[in-house]
Amino acid sequence: MPSEAASTGISLMGDIPWGTHFCYFFETRQDLLDASVPFFQAGLEHHEFCLWIVCSPLTEADALRALGESIPGMDRYLAEGGMEILVHGQPITPGDSQTARGRVHDLHEKLADALARGYAGMRVAGSPASMQKKDMGVFRDFERELGESAANRRMIALCQFPLAESSAAEILDAARTHQFVVSRRNGDWEIIETPEIKLTKAEIAKLNQKLERRVEERAQALEAANQDLRNEIARRETVEEDLRRQKEILQTVFDHIPVMLCFVDKDSRIKLVNREWERTLGRLLEEIPNQHIDFMVAENFPDPAVRQELLDFVHNSNGEWGDFQTRVWDGRVIDTAWAILHLSDGTVIGIGEDITQRKQAERELRRQKEILQTIFDHIPILISFMDQDGQFKLVNREWERTLGRSIEEIRSQNIDIVGENYPDPEDRQKVEDFYRGSHGEWEDFKTRVRDGRVIDLSWAVLHLSDGTAICFGQDITGRKRAEEALRESEERLRQLAETICHLFWIKTADMQRAIYYSPRYDRISGRSREEAYRDSDYQFFLNRIVPEDRERVAEFLQRGVQADFEIEYRITRPDGSVHWICDHGYPIRDSSGQIYRVAGLAQDITEHKLAEEALHESEERFRQIAENIREVFWLRSPDLKRLLYVSPMYEKVFGRSCESLYADGEKLSAVHPEDRPRVLHSMQTCGGQEFEIEYRIINQEREVRWIRDRGFPIRNQAGDIYRIGGVAEDITHRKEAEERLKTSSEQLRALSASLQSTREKEATRIARQIHDELGSPLAGLRWELEALEKMIHEPADPERVKMMDEKLAAMVGLMDTTINVVRRVASELRPSILDDLGLSEALEWQTQQFQARTGIECRCDCSLPGVPMGDEQSTAVFRIVQEALTNILRHAQATRVRVAMLEEHGMLVLTVADNGCGISQAEVHNRGSLGILGMQERAHLFGGRVDIVGLKGAGTTLHIRVPLGAAEPGAK
Repeated sequence: MPSEAASTGISLMGDIPWGTHFCYFFETRQDLLDASVPFFQAGLEHHEFCLWIVCSPLTEADALRALGESIPGMDRYLAEGGMEILVHGQPITPGDSQTARGRVHDLHEKLADALARGYAGMRVAGSPASMQKKDMGVFRDFERELGESAANRRMIALCQFPLAESSAAEILDAARTHQFVVSRRNGDWEIIETPEIKLTKAEIAKLNQKLERRVEERAQALEAANQDLRNEIARRETVEEDLRRQKEILQTVFDHIPVMLCFVDKDSRIKLVNREWERTLGRLLEEIPNQHIDFMVAENFPDPAVRQELLDFVHNSNGEWGDFQTRVWDGRVIDTAWAILHLSDGTVIGIGEDITQRKQAERELRRQKEILQTIFDHIPILISFMDQDGQFKLVNREWERTLGRSIEEIRSQNIDIVGENYPDPEDRQKVEDFYRGSHGEWEDFKTRVRDGRVIDLSWAVLHLSDGTAICFGQDITGRKRAEEALRESEERLRQLAETICHLFWIKTADMQRAIYYSPRYDRISGRSREEAYRDSDYQFFLNRIVPEDRERVAEFLQRGVQADFEIEYRITRPDGSVHWICDHGYPIRDSSGQIYRVAGLAQDITEHKLAEEALHESEERFRQIAENIREVFWLRSPDLKRLLYVSPMYEKVFGRSCESLYADGEKLSAVHPEDRPRVLHSMQTCGGQEFEIEYRIINQEREVRWIRDRGFPIRNQAGDIYRIGGVAEDITHRKEAEERLKTSSEQLRALSASLQSTREKEATRIARQIHDELGSPLAGLRWELEALEKMIHEPADPERVKMMDEKLAAMVGLMDTTINVVRRVASELRPSILDDLGLSEALEWQTQQFQARTGIECRCDCSLPGVPMGDEQSTAVFRIVQEALTNILRHAQATRVRVAMLEEHGMLVLTVADNGCGISQAEVHNRGSLGILGMQERAHLFGGRVDIVGLKGAGTTLHIRVPLGAAEPGAK
């Protein structure tokens, strides 16, 4: 997890480390803004991405207004994407842990995007209270995953809970799933840490003590090592460098160790202090008069009694730690801890630590403990703690009040409270099984209390790692009775409503809100009753009425119901269908004659209403479909001799008028003469079966188009064929695409064969070149080496030495020749200049080589700096230019060539132009032009293209366009 801290913007909290996951309880809307606005302001000022997921009691507009009033430049943050405000979506359904994990994953993606955009981290705030109320298990899983994921990332997560809407159990559950709790009540801030945080701080304190002991032991070990080094220096001067390094290490440790170190000699003069001592106490050693320790003691401890206590501690201590209130140079009073070591020469070593934050944390811990004890004593939930042996260790007042027993009674009288509350052995066994197997789930039990009453209690048990069990209980007797009475009432209403064949409904007197809908509501409206019950007024009902009827129904509702009524209207169901409803209602009056409810029966009369319009609508739909589809729809007699109908699209597809087709009869004048017999034969032999045929037509512009015609029989209720229908569509583009695909496939096969042949020829050429140009020099070098070996083993004389020098010179010449041959072969395979200097310089070299080899004047303008292209892109462009120059040499009969390169709209544009005979378009598109096809394929691999334009007698120009920074082949 990132170690640095981030500012919360809340004065009470200060800075907190990245990965913190805490919650905030608020009473009022202003309390929520007082915490959220500074929280996000601190994040924006430190270049952190901020995400605020707002929900009731705030709206997105409230959040924007509050941020804009407090944070300068808020519009800029929103425009740059540094701040994002979202509105809570639909609540997660019970048991839907997958969606909860998905929301944590969404936050991971937000964080990754923020870090990629350069933000220091992400802070997010939102309220999972609705999730907590829906399903406590899903809420715990969500909070646990959010806390675990935030702990390893540059993220700070703030969960917000309304205090007034949260039960005691929900408050405790929220506190347990966060590192600490912040609340604001009556304008006062409070921080409550979880037991895990307290344990962590205690563990840190232990680790600090262990670290101090290890530092002390290490210091002693280093002192012993220094003594050994000093003795060794007297004997061996060669280890001086090692001693210097050790001294540098000690000095570094002394200067940077996060504790104060002070050395005082026997005359009470300060000989040495480290940087932490000067930083904490605010004094440099040079600023202390005569460097006397008494000055610092008087300044840091102005109270005579405290000063004397310190002096006594200095004289008597030998390694023990003592805590003191210390006034530093700027007047602040801090808490420090000191340990004193006395050396044999009278030197005193003072080791100190600033423990102000630790002291503040201890005081805050005591305050939070008092708050938790108050909550424990007054929360209206039964809470008990039991050890691993099943003995009660602690219970709260609500537990004693509800069950009628105090913990002192249970302990002194050895009462079996489980046996007393659950006298039935079977019930007792269920309770014991639940106690052992529960992990936070709630379950209801009938419980007998001390005075003999049987009440309903709901219990949940949490097991800690040390064997302790925490039991939470709620008295739900009143709720159970209310639920039973409600069930009886609902059963009577259900039986009445479900025996009625129509929709039975009850609404408030003003018709604004529905109180009850019978199950038939779902079938008539297409909506669930639960959705309808959430409608807060009749505007939601009006919105489902078709616009033509809405005003009339709205006027009726506004007048109010004073007597029986009947009204007909149309509604739009969620699936888009429109239904006719006949609604008959009547008012229900109380004993005083006042209307307090309106009831009624609603009937779906859609079938009756639509029966009258069915035929007309069917004909209208047929006409609209036939006239608006892109294909040609036609109808003929069963023998296909008489045309009954053709859609207007015929004129666009066939290029002829519909009237001409009606007059044409069986002639089929539009069909291509070569295809006409085949079409007529298909029509005559279909025998009332489905058929499909493709043929050509000639329109009035004498264009040939391809048509696919599909026919099918249409039967009456008796099953007899009385019509032949069909659909004709223009497939010219498909046919042309198939032809282009066929041509392209043939070209690719030819290119593949050419590439294979070229590869074999190139391999043969390289093998022959290596054999011819490297074989002879290497054979000669071997002969020279054999001769030199013989000379070495013979007696030396001046003449033989001279011969050996000549042999060596000859061998050097052979080696130079061999190296030049290897370099030339490698350059022909792939010029090294392309890898060493880049595309521009490689093209300059290639044009120079081309001019030197062919004598054709070649000018290159390729000075474009810093071309952002990968190796494969550069190679492809280089090879295309090579192929272009080769084609110029073979076919163009040119005397001048110009190669130019520039950048245009994010594209690299490279031009190769000559003054030769000029290429024709037929030659460009010739299937046998494999060189041109190869160039086009190379460019296509990188999203580019090659354009070739020639003018007879005026030369040829080739343009290569490749996107700069394009992906490598295969990466698309």
